[in-house]
Order: sequence, then structure tokens, then C-alpha cells
Amino acid sequence: MGHENQIKVAIADDHKVFRAGLKMALSGSGQIDFIWEAANGRDIMRKIELAQPDVLLLDLRMPEFESKDAICVIRKQYPAVKIIVLSMYDDQEIIGKVMEMGADAYLSKTTDPDEIYKAIVNCTRP
Repeated sequence: MGHENQIKVAIADDHKVFRAGLKMALSGSGQIDFIWEAANGRDIMRKIELAQPDVLLLDLRMPEFESKDAICVIRKQYPAVKIIVLSMYDDQEIIGKVMEMGADAYLSKTTDPDEIYKAIVNCTRP
């Protein structure tokens, strides 16, 4: 597998264990290249400037910078980055708002890793 057809993914979540578990669960495919992870909103904005992922897995609740604000900024400055929001909340109203702001997908944190992987692949297809 060549490096060039890998999907560059970044994970933004304030729980280190969740980030580690997600990386472990998704790295088996060989298709995903994790380029960075962030523990808070400020971290996201600093890192995305240096390296834009194809897909950003974004926790809805982040310290130091609301994810909702992050979505708006990323949409404006990095329109090519796909944003998949991961959340504990299965609230239709929140999901609607997040999608309106420009998220490409919304998944519950309890979603099976295979489904998360499929969402990553699907949103990067032309």
C-alpha cells in the first residue's frame, strides 16, 4: 500500500484513552494515516494550520474552544477538510445544528469502529 492513497485523519478529543482506542480500532485497515491528534480547540487550530487532514474526527465538547466554533472556522479556512463529529449526544436538534454549520457527518461515540471507518472512506470519495 502506497502512502499516497492513504486517508489523512486527525482526531480531536479531550479524552486520551478515547483517541488511543479509536486509533487502534481504525489503524488495522492500513488505509488511514493518523497525522495528528488534539486535546482541545486551541490545539486543533494550531495543528490544522501546519497539516490539513482529509478528515477531522471532532468531539462535540472540547475545552478551550467550542467545537461549534471550530467547525465554522475550519469550513471557512480549510473547505477541503471533511469533518465528522463524534458525540455522546444523540440529540436530533444538536445533530441538525452541527450539520447546518458544515459538518459532513455526525456519529455517536458508541458507533462501531467499522461504521466510523466507512464514514471516513465515504466522505473522502469524490
